[in-house]
Amino acid sequence: MLRASLPLGFAAALLTLSACDTAPGPASGLNDAPTVSGLSVSPTLVYRDDLTVTNNRVRIPLTASATVSDPENRLDSVLLVVENPATTSTGGALPPLVRLPMTASGGQYTATASLNLAAAAYGGYRVLVVAKDKDGRLGEALALLSYDVRGQAPTVSAATATVSGQSVTVVATVSDPDGLADVTRVEAVPASDPNGGNTFVLFDNGQGVDETANDGRYTARFEVQGSGTLRLLVRAYDRAGLKSADVLVEARVGS
Repeated sequence: MLRASLPLGFAAALLTLSACDTAPGPASGLNDAPTVSGLSVSPTLVYRDDLTVTNNRVRIPLTASATVSDPENRLDSVLLVVENPATTSTGGALPPLVRLPMTASGGQYTATASLNLAAAAYGGYRVLVVAKDKDGRLGEALALLSYDVRGQAPTVSAATATVSGQSVTVVATVSDPDGLADVTRVEAVPASDPNGGNTFVLFDNGQGVDETANDGRYTARFEVQGSGTLRLLVRAYDRAGLKSADVLVEARVGS
């Protein structure tokens, strides 16, 4: 009869494994990151109309609370962080708008902050509670704060059209109760077919025919064919989609 023999060391290893219920590995609950749950943020939606604007800036009071646990009892810090959605000129991240320690009461952590924003910095802001243990492991929870404007429609207070040969220059003076940054588009369309798709966009960027950026005077220059009286409707839109009243401008083109 043939018998297989095992090296002594290998046989001992088999005996050791057979005495275990599971294969070797880290014990349950060890090397775990902290857990953040039950994050509550207030407010979650803020309108600029409800805030006081000072020097083109607003302050939004913010409170946050969350439950934080660490199975190893090695919790090192719990922070409230509000990320800055803007980036550097090279696309890099900017420092957070808020980064402050939260106050503990049992496993509950709370914090109150004041978010200082440009009045026209509308958008969504990521609010995080970040917990770190003494080994550098992180746990976090995320909420979103939305800053927006109910808004009033922009106003086109004046508009002119001047002609040189077949070239037409349209200039419109536009304002918005929510600030010029709220104006997203100024355009001139044929009065005879305002929805026909022939649209001339006016700019206030200080480039081309526009003399000065962000002065509320929007400009466009374009060529037309033929002769006769050109009638255009000038209108402005804001980021909420609100539209100004149309302003009619007329110019005689050709002989």
